[in-house]
Amino acid sequence: MAMGFTAACFPSLPDLIEPALHPNHRKFFHSWAVVGLLGWGIYRLYDWKPEEGWEQLVRMAGLALGAAYLAHLARDAFTTKSLPLI
Repeated sequence: MAMGFTAACFPSLPDLIEPALHPNHRKFFHSWAVVGLLGWGIYRLYDWKPEEGWEQLVRMAGLALGAAYLAHLARDAFTTKSLPLI
């Protein structure tokens, strides 16, 4: 159930950070730089071998958050405005 909540809420996180108040609203948090940083962070989380139960929960939540955020940016990348470099 928690993963369903995560999957439903996290994809809209970029628009909560940078609301679409005008057509050119995409700044840093909608950029290719963030795609690179998130990719690196997801890679690090994927390689992490947690030992405690709470660490496993943090790892799963981080992977879900990162994947949802990247999915949002991937959809934005294929619009006419695309994503800025930085």
